[in-house]
Amino acid sequence: MIIIKNVILTEVPMPIDIFIQRLFIAFICGLIIGLERQLRHKMSAVVTNVLVCMGSFLFLSFAMHDSANEQARLASQVISGIGFLGGGVIIRDGFSIRGLNTAATLWCSAALGLLISQGYINYAFVGTAFILGANIFLKPLAIRVEHSKYGNRDTEFNYKIKLQCNDAQEEEVIKSFRSSVENKNITIRGIESRRSDETNHMSIKIYILTFGQNEEDIWKTLNYIHNKYDIYSYSYELEA
Repeated sequence: MIIIKNVILTEVPMPIDIFIQRLFIAFICGLIIGLERQLRHKMSAVVTNVLVCMGSFLFLSFAMHDSANEQARLASQVISGIGFLGGGVIIRDGFSIRGLNTAATLWCSAALGLLISQGYINYAFVGTAFILGANIFLKPLAIRVEHSKYGNRDTEFNYKIKLQCNDAQEEEVIKSFRSSVENKNITIRGIESRRSDETNHMSIKIYILTFGQNEEDIWKTLNYIHNKYDIYSYSYELEA
């Protein structure tokens, strides 16, 4: 029995050597997952994944000698807390959402820490391999499925189109653009519109994805809309 400033510790959750060993394993698992995210220039990469994995391990390590119900309660609180953390990396870009995969990866890193805290080391390594595989291999698979809708296997390109039109024609311009690209090798990712400094001008940004550098169709579509409506200016650019 150990007494520290009137606090009585009757049991040590786990021997210090096992604690250090498991904490190091949590560090390695978080590092592996974080490096993959960092190499893809994603947010919340190496440091965050390592801290999430180790933090979930540390929280549940204190419940080693508690009842199963208490351990489950603490684990559920860790999961809820990671949910709030993951929400911070999700970004709305137009009508599209970015960061969902990164947030899900943080959630998985927390799950690895929970496994390690309970001594399921082999399960944690297997989980790390599957999480890594999902992030590396499923994105190309998703792109291949998307390509198959058009019978095309070219690289994907993201473009941002900028239009300025009469505010009374905003809805018609957007509707016309949608119908113009419906049967083309173009997917609309998101649309933003706001009133410009001019009193009756509306600025529209359209984010599109093409399979292959399909600038000819983009230009034809913009020319068609320009000739049909009061378009004051229009342009497009390839996004990195």
